[in-house]
Amino acid sequence: MFYGLSAVIGLVVSVFNGLGRLAIGGCMDRLGWKKTMYLNNGILLCSGVLLLLGDRAEAGLVVLAGMLAMGVCYGGGITISASLIRSPYGPEHYAANFSVCNLCVIPASILGPMISACLQDGSGAYLSTFVMVLVIGLAALVLNLFIRRP
Repeated sequence: MFYGLSAVIGLVVSVFNGLGRLAIGGCMDRLGWKKTMYLNNGILLCSGVLLLLGDRAEAGLVVLAGMLAMGVCYGGGITISASLIRSPYGPEHYAANFSVCNLCVIPASILGPMISACLQDGSGAYLSTFVMVLVIGLAALVLNLFIRRP
């Protein structure tokens, strides 16, 4: 039984999410938190570029590559936050601290699809959503410049 291309893409992106956790975790151990944050941010920016290029060239495989890079980036973000929560604050109340840190997923899960839908309704295409990925990536890069260890 075949469930369709969307289901297969969702599965593959989820696998890359898991692989991103492993890869970014290894980078945290080797490069440290700051360089790894920039690396993960670079992956997000590359994802946005691939999505834009794939859309413009009507190349589905390039769009898929952008989605896979985004899966790696999402998994990497969770790994980075887990490490940054434990390192300065220690193991006491780690679960609660990590949970609070990940509350950002709630508004992102609600607002992200709503913004994407509005952008797509306004333009009739995903191009504006892909541009938004780049804008968010650039904003994250600027914010990374100001992050300091507590």
